[in-house]
Amino acid sequence: AGLAAFVDDVAALGGDDAEVGAGLLPRRGALVRCLAADAPALGRVLDGVWAAARRRVLGLPPLGLRKP
Repeated sequence: AGLAAFVDDVAALGGDDAEVGAGLLPRRGALVRCLAADAPALGRVLDGVWAAARRRVLGLPPLGLRKP
């Protein structure tokens, strides 16, 4: 259920400035692809993918590695 929920969450991350897709791999994995209009959009999507992966796959909140 973790990876399937992750793939569903990733599909909802796209917007006007980014296209995002994800799929399940045969041996318990997932593949994510993203095409963004600019660097800020790519950063936003990657942060969302990271948060979704930690939440759905590991059951942990996203880890804030940068200082505010």
